[in-house]
Amino acid sequence: MKAKRLFFSIWLTILFTLAVLSFVIFKQGFQVNTNLMALFPEAEQSPIESHASKRLALTQGRRIALLISHAAPEKLKILAPLIESELLESQLFDIKEQLSEQSQLADLYRNYHHQLFSDTTRRQLEVDADTLLTSGLVAFYNPFVGISPQEYLNDPALTLRNFMMSRAQSDKLILENGRLWHKSDDANWLFLPLMLKADPYNFRVQEKLLTTINNVKLRHPELTINYTGTAFYAAYGADSARSEISTIGVGSILGILLLMVWVFRSLTPLILAGVAISVGIVAAALLTHIVFGSIHIFTLVFGACLIGVSIDYAFHYFSHQSQANKDNRGLDTVSKIFPGISLGLVSSATAYAALSLAPFPGLRQVALFSATGLCSAYLTVILAFPTFMSSRRKPANKVPWANKALIEFWQQLNMSKRGIIAAVVMLTCIPALILQKNDDNIRNLQSLDPTLQSMEQQFKQLLGGANSPRFLLSTSDDAESLLQMDEEVVELIQQSSNDSKVIGLSRFVPSARQQELDYNLYLRQVVPKTYTALVTAGFPEETAHKQVNRLKGASFNALTLTEWLDSPASAPWRFLWIDDAANKKNAAITLIQSTLSTHKLQQILPHDVRVIDPAEQYSKLFGRYRQQISWLLLLAYVVIFALLNFRYSWRRAVAVISVPAGGCLLTLGALSLASVPLNLFHALALILVTGISIDYSIFFAETQKNPETTLLSIALASTTTMLSFGLLGLSATPAVSAVGITVSLGIIFAYLLSPLAFQHDTDQKGGYS
Repeated sequence: MKAKRLFFSIWLTILFTLAVLSFVIFKQGFQVNTNLMALFPEAEQSPIESHASKRLALTQGRRIALLISHAAPEKLKILAPLIESELLESQLFDIKEQLSEQSQLADLYRNYHHQLFSDTTRRQLEVDADTLLTSGLVAFYNPFVGISPQEYLNDPALTLRNFMMSRAQSDKLILENGRLWHKSDDANWLFLPLMLKADPYNFRVQEKLLTTINNVKLRHPELTINYTGTAFYAAYGADSARSEISTIGVGSILGILLLMVWVFRSLTPLILAGVAISVGIVAAALLTHIVFGSIHIFTLVFGACLIGVSIDYAFHYFSHQSQANKDNRGLDTVSKIFPGISLGLVSSATAYAALSLAPFPGLRQVALFSATGLCSAYLTVILAFPTFMSSRRKPANKVPWANKALIEFWQQLNMSKRGIIAAVVMLTCIPALILQKNDDNIRNLQSLDPTLQSMEQQFKQLLGGANSPRFLLSTSDDAESLLQMDEEVVELIQQSSNDSKVIGLSRFVPSARQQELDYNLYLRQVVPKTYTALVTAGFPEETAHKQVNRLKGASFNALTLTEWLDSPASAPWRFLWIDDAANKKNAAITLIQSTLSTHKLQQILPHDVRVIDPAEQYSKLFGRYRQQISWLLLLAYVVIFALLNFRYSWRRAVAVISVPAGGCLLTLGALSLASVPLNLFHALALILVTGISIDYSIFFAETQKNPETTLLSIALASTTTMLSFGLLGLSATPAVSAVGITVSLGIIFAYLLSPLAFQHDTDQKGGYS
C-alpha cells in the first residue's frame, strides 16, 4: 500500500506541475504556427541567398490583392471610397499608404520626367516623336484622363505618365483619380493592392482578414469580390488542419469508447484511458511549446493521432488486469507488464529519436511531442492505474480479429518454415522495391483551395501573369553597376522569351547611364517640338517660349537609388534592394515570370546573376533527406536490435525486430504495387510504424503464458492506431495523407506478424526452445 500511495503522490505532483505550466503558458499566450515552410529546414543557400529568400517571403507573404466589380461601373466608383474605409477600419493594413503610392511616385519623379522613359516611349521617340506628341495632345483634351495644364506644360509628350503606368503591377491597369482600374467590355474592376501589417500566418490575423472581407460582402451583396494572397492560403490550410484535428480526435475517441465499452464492459477503463490520453497530450503540448516557443498546427494534427497510440500501455494493463487473480491489487499487474511496456517505450523513443535527428524543425516538434506524450501516458499507467483500478474486473470480451488462430498459425511453424516465409516475403518485396518510384517534388505536397485557385485564375486572366516562386539575385560592388546589370538581365530575358515579365530595381530607378541617354534623346526629339505642341494645346506663346528655354538651359541630374530608397514611394518595392555591408557587397532581387526553365535562364544570364528557385531547391532537399532518413531508420533498427540483445537471445531479438521490419517491407511492397511514388513523408511514416509496432512484438516476447490476453491488448492498440492514422489518410493534404496511409498499412502488417515474437520458452537469454 505504501508503494501505491507513493506512486500516486508522484503522479499527482506531475499533474500539479502540468496545471501550473498550463496556467503560465496560456496566460502568456499559446502560440500556434500555421506557416508550412516553418516545418522545413532552410534550403542550402549562401548567406546572401538565404537573406534574399527570407526578405522576399516576408514581403510577398504580406501582400494581398482585391479585384472588385459591380454591374454598374459608375456605382462602383461611388462605392470605392466607402469600401476602402471599411477595409481601413479593420486596422489590418494602411490603405492610405497604398492609395497614395502613385502620388508619392509622381512627387519623386516630377523633377526627372525628361529622363524616365518606358520601353515603348523610348522606341517611339527614336522613330517618330510627332506621333507621341499627338497622343499626348489627345489625352490632354480627354476629360476622363485627368491631365492637368501644369502636367502637360512640363511634359507634353507625357513621358512621365507613360513611365509610371509601365511600372504598374500590370499593363492592363489604368490610373484614374488615384485608383487602379481594369476595364473591359464585360465589366470594370477596381484593383486594390494591400499590405498586411501583421504576420499572415497568425491565426487571429487570418480570422480578422476573412471576417473583414465577408463583412464587405454582406454590406454590399451586389459586389463581386475576388482576392488572392498568402494569408488566404494559410487560412485555408489552418482551417483544414483544425477540421482534421477535430475529425481525427472525435473519430479516435468514439472508436476507443466503443471498444472499451464492448471489451471491458465498464466505465472505469474508459475514464482511465481518457485520463492517460489527456495527460499525454497536455504534457506533450506544453513541453513542445516551452522548447520551441510555439507549436505548429502540423504537430497538433499528429498529436490527435497520439490518442490512438498513447493508449497502448493502458490496453495492456486493462487486458492483464481482467485476467488477474482475486487478490491482485494492481501493482501485481504493473510488475507483470513493466518489463514489456518499459522496453517498448525505450524502443519507441529510439525510433522517434531518429525523427529528431533530421534537420526539420517540424519533425523535431513531432518527435518531442510523440515521445513526451508516450512517456506521460506510460507514467500514468504505472503510477495512477493501480490506485484507480486495483481489483479484478469482469473478464474481457473478445474482438473478432484477436483470434487465437493467429497465434496458433505462427506457433505451429518451426524456425525453418518461418525462415521460408520470411524469404518469400523478401523475394516478393524486393522486385517491387527495385521498381519503386520516388517523387520529391514539393509542389505535389501542397493542398490548395479550389475556390482560391479559381480567384487566382481570374486575376491571371484579367491582369496577366501569375506569382512565381523563382527570382533572380544579382550582386555587385556598387549600385550603378547593379542597376546596369539589372537592365541587361531584363533585355536578355525578353529577347529569349517574349512572354516573360521581369520586375527589378531598374524598373523604378534606371541606371544613371540609361537616364542620361534618355535625357539626351528627349533634348533631341521632344524639346525642338515643344513650342508647337504647347501653342497647339492653347498655351500662350510667351509661356511656351519660357518652357522651351527652361528645358534647353537645364542640366542633367540623375535620380539615384538612394533617393528612391529614402522616398515613401519605394516602400512596396524596397525589398528588392539588399545592402550587404558586412561583406561590402550589394545585391538586388529581380522578380520573374517566365516559361523558360531554370537551367535555360541560368545559361543566358551573366555569371553574377543567379536563378533562385525555392521549390526546386526544396525538392532536391527533400530527396536528399528522404535518403538520409531511410539510413537513419536502418540505424534505428541496429540500435534497437542491440538493446534487445541485453534482454533476449539474439534469435529472440531477431524475431522481435522482424515484426516492425516486416511491416515496413510489406508496406513498401504494397505502395509499389499500387504505383504510389515515395516521398519524404512515406519515409517518416516508416519510422512511426517502427516506433509503434515494436511494442507489439515486445509485448509478445514478454508474454510467458496466456498469449490471448496479449493478443487482445495488441488488437485493441492496433485498432485505435489504425483508426487515428486511417482518418489521417483521408486528409486533403498529400503529405499528411501519405503518413496516414503508410502507418495504417504498416500497423496492419505488423499486427499480423506480431505473434512471431511469442515463444513458450521463458528463459529470456536462452533462445528458442
